[in-house]
Amino acid sequence: MTLPNVDTLAGSLGGALNDYDIPVLDPTTDRPASALNKAYANLAMGTHTAIRAWVNIGFIASVWTIVAHGQDSVWGSALGTAPSISVAGTGQAFLTWPTSINDEIPVGSPGYSSPHSMSAFPRAVWGRMSAGTSLLRIEVIPIGAMFVVVGVFDITGTLVNPPTASRFSIFFL
Repeated sequence: MTLPNVDTLAGSLGGALNDYDIPVLDPTTDRPASALNKAYANLAMGTHTAIRAWVNIGFIASVWTIVAHGQDSVWGSALGTAPSISVAGTGQAFLTWPTSINDEIPVGSPGYSSPHSMSAFPRAVWGRMSAGTSLLRIEVIPIGAMFVVVGVFDITGTLVNPPTASRFSIFFL
């Protein structure tokens, strides 16, 4: 599987390549193993810290909602890949991403496998206020696979429903 999983050069990318003392015959089509090893190693290292998903949510007319063009993920931004939002209580909302996803490898292509089940907790989640007129603190807590709770607190530490037109950005690693 590709992202959102973490890759390693030795594991999921098949290990380092070797030239076996055969020179590059055509530099327009052939690549030395050293160049590909660097590229694959950089790719694998990037999977350790790449953001897997983000969503911009708003509290508009007393309803939690995903704002227009406000979400994307490494598994896509189509309707079936967007998180759903549900109210958890005053100042709290649940965000749930799909637990079965496809990666970017097309069906029938080498490396493709059926939809992947996402069962691991997010490695990290965080949030920030991206629009609003009140000083609020955002707390994002992973509570299950592909499932987080977002809490909005005022300056006294009390859970509060944010004012209308407040917007928040949530990031998922």
